Amino acid sequence: MTKKGSARKGRRAPQKPDCLTPSQSVLQKLALTALYCDELIDIVGRNLHFGKTELQKAIDDPELKDWLKQMDAMLLIPKKRE
Repeated sequence: MTKKGSARKGRRAPQKPDCLTPSQSVLQKLALTALYCDELIDIVGRNLHFGKTELQKAIDDPELKDWLKQMDAMLLIPKKRE
């Protein structure tokens, strides 16, 4: 007689890639980026410089760039259009 679960002993569940469980700060930065984009869309034609600095900071953030590289490696995001 074998114990239940003995065949599973020593096996670990597969780890999720880090990019699928982003940190709270990455999620906050993405939310801010979405908010700034939404604001820019609302005011196109009136003041195109509004929010540009904030968006550029979000785009240049090292933590966000690392997360985007991981997402890109897993083919989960589209390539940037040139």
